Amino acid sequence: MSGLDSFKGIWEVRRTVFDRLTRSRVSFSGRAEIGADGFREEGDKRYGAMVLQSSRSYLLRIEDGRVVVDFPDHREFIRIGEAASQALFHQCGPDAYSGRLFFRGPDAWAETWEVRGPRKNYRSVAVYRRV
Repeated sequence: MSGLDSFKGIWEVRRTVFDRLTRSRVSFSGRAEIGADGFREEGDKRYGAMVLQSSRSYLLRIEDGRVVVDFPDHREFIRIGEAASQALFHQCGPDAYSGRLFFRGPDAWAETWEVRGPRKNYRSVAVYRRV
């Protein structure tokens, strides 16, 4: 995808998290809205029979031709380029986040994350489809 304009809009999100420490699976389904300066995701997180409302948000900006994704407190999370497949990395204290983005055209993309740390060991797989 090329630039922030390619991401703008409303996306259906489906995510599954496989937690290796607890040997459990958590699923998320909801929507993400991406605008000129931000990303907001809301939906339901399911863990067994329990369903909880869940949300997350990021700030977005362009720098050196790349989309920079920042946490709400303005710390940088990742940078997204134009390649159809991209490797990403983010170190958050003792936790290492290794990710991949896969762009399948203007209306679908996916992300995977392997997260490892002293109290974390999980894989997250998400698919985004334009609404």
